[in-house]
Amino acid sequence: SVFLNTTYFYNPASLAGRKIFFGWPYFAWSAGYDTHKRGQMRDRIIQAPTKNLACRLLSENGIDYVEFNSTSPENDIPKLSAVYSKEFIPIYRTGSGYKVYSVEKNCK
Repeated sequence: SVFLNTTYFYNPASLAGRKIFFGWPYFAWSAGYDTHKRGQMRDRIIQAPTKNLACRLLSENGIDYVEFNSTSPENDIPKLSAVYSKEFIPIYRTGSGYKVYSVEKNCK
């Protein structure tokens, strides 16, 4: 499973050892990935204006889960599109704003 998460170094998906789409840029860059291109794609996905576009981009990029915290210390990424809170149902959430969305369950 691949998670789309923030670039925050101490992100829960990263700390748990999950495969991540982008994460802390230095790690992806040092592994040879084009971090600029991935960062742009991450921004397109999290800012998608429609559920159909979000689902298409998530699927095309092999992403299985979207994981974000509305109170994340991350200031260098765009805010998650309202599409996720209005049209996606989280499979996990906490009272502090942490949510995980399943692409499979939300993009049927």
